[in-house]
This record gives sequence, structure tokens and C-alpha cells, in this order.
Amino acid sequence: MRRLLVTNFLLFAGVALQAAALGKQAFDLTGHESDIGFIGLAEFLPAILLVLVTGSVADRFDRKVVALIAVGGEVLCSAALMAYAATEPTSVAPLFVIAFGYGIARAFQAPAVRAMPPMVAPEGGLPRTIALFSATWTSAIIVGPAMSGFLYAVDPWVAYAGSSALILFGWAGLLTLRFV
Repeated sequence: MRRLLVTNFLLFAGVALQAAALGKQAFDLTGHESDIGFIGLAEFLPAILLVLVTGSVADRFDRKVVALIAVGGEVLCSAALMAYAATEPTSVAPLFVIAFGYGIARAFQAPAVRAMPPMVAPEGGLPRTIALFSATWTSAIIVGPAMSGFLYAVDPWVAYAGSSALILFGWAGLLTLRFV
């Protein structure tokens, strides 16, 4: 159970860190507040478009494998953002494309990971496991953007490097999970 909680924290802190950095970078490049919303839409739209597929995939296939593949896609998108930010970009278009790709990976990752607490909970411990899973998620979405601000202040690519590292460590945590 602890491994899932740590993995959950790492994944969602990385996701939240990246979301904050991505919105900030889009605004910095264009000066348009609406681009922050469009970035969010690019990340969220795949979840809407794939809603009938992603849950079914998580139910029909090994959730750990689905999560590993999806989180691997997230790591690649984070690394792409880091590489693009390091080039001193002038266009926001690649951010939208990468955010959309990231959204596809997240659309598959979310149902697979969210279904894992019952798979790791000790006998009679499901309510506690779900409560702790929720608490780690809440903590991560607070810590991630705070980290983003500090890392982005150094340089945008540093924020994406932090996000990439957190998500990669979360991916490694998924590898170590054992289900009861």
C-alpha cells in the first residue's frame, strides 16, 4: 500500500508541476490569458474524446501494464516540453501539440491508476487505503504547483525537468507494485 501512495504522490506532483509550468510558459510566450485555458483544453480534450475507450482498456487489460505504458507516454511528453523549453521557444504551437499528446497518455493513465487502491489494500483496509490515496493526491496537487513556481523561476526547462523526474520516479514506483 505504501508503494502505491508514494507512487501516487510522485505522479500527481509531477502532473501538477507540469500543468502550472505549461500554463505559465504559454502566457509568457503570448501574453494572452486565454492560452492558459486553451492549454488546459488541449490536455483535457483527449479524456472527453476517449472516455468510452480508456475505462474499458483499464478494465480489460492488466492495469499495471496500461499504467506503465501511459505514464511512459507522460514522461516522453514531459521530456519533449523540457527539450523545447531549453531552445528558448517563440511559438506556443508546440506546447499545444505536446499538451494534447500528454492528455492522451493521461486519459489512459487515470482509470488504470485510480483502480489500483483495491488491488493493494490489506484485508479490511480498503476505506483507509482510499482515504490515504485521496490525501496523497490532494497533497501532490498542492506541492506540485508550488515546486513549479520555484523551478520555473530558475528557467522553464528546469520546471519540466522536475516534472519529468517526478513522473519517471512514479513510473519506477509502478514497476515495484505488488497486488494482493
